[in-house]
Amino acid sequence: MAAIETFLFDMDGVLCAYDFDRRLRLLEERLGVPASEIEAKIFTSGFEEAADFGEFGTAAYLEGVSERLGLAVDAATWLAARRDAMTPDAAMLDLARDLAERHPTALLTNNGWFLCEAIDEVFPALRGIFAERMFFSAEIGGGKEQTATFRPFLDRLGWRPETTLFIDDSATYIGCAREAGLETHLFAGLDGLMADLRARSIL
Repeated sequence: MAAIETFLFDMDGVLCAYDFDRRLRLLEERLGVPASEIEAKIFTSGFEEAADFGEFGTAAYLEGVSERLGLAVDAATWLAARRDAMTPDAAMLDLARDLAERHPTALLTNNGWFLCEAIDEVFPALRGIFAERMFFSAEIGGGKEQTATFRPFLDRLGWRPETTLFIDDSATYIGCAREAGLETHLFAGLDGLMADLRARSIL
């Protein structure tokens, strides 16, 4: 097994807790639209997935949300619900920061242009860790559920798959990364990750 040289982190579920149900409740309260309707028309209709793959820029995304929900939805309201449904994990952020001081480290998340352009407002702690190495599926043209996404992405960074550790809480994404040749860790908490890093002689 080659020594790990580079680290690739997921965001939601790894560097922060993300409560999707809370996001829906907040949107329901602020928009006056039932959470079930928001979920059906935006998140399970294929619209959000298309946005994650880069089909809609920020303006088109908000226009699409407004059209589907039948009322004008502004950026501040939509972003506030996203931000308020996220709880940064201080210990994980400290670990990522420590690794980034010693190794090239990047973030890869399945999200659209809207969040990509607003990430410093929604999750400001990330910039100080990853700097310009924060990547969104919309901008790279592929999601983590596609094995073919990983090698071109790593080529862009100048990283080797066999020396890159990908850390994600999705078994599907982990499986695709493993098929692409990356080393992986299926995240289920800080203790398990720390144990894996020690086993790899990284800590």
